Amino acid sequence: MKRIEEMDLSQRCTAFHDAWSTASKILADRTGFLNQFRVISTALATRMDREERELYQF
Repeated sequence: MKRIEEMDLSQRCTAFHDAWSTASKILADRTGFLNQFRVISTALATRMDREERELYQF
């Protein structure tokens, strides 16, 4: 599997969901979950900020 940072955003979201879709998966590796959550949430925030600037200019 590619590292999550190397994937496009939709692949990153899918990989995150697949990796952490149950409480037991999260509880088994809390640090891994938090690290990947930070990566994916930063990527989503960056994407939303860019879309706000580029698509919704008044």
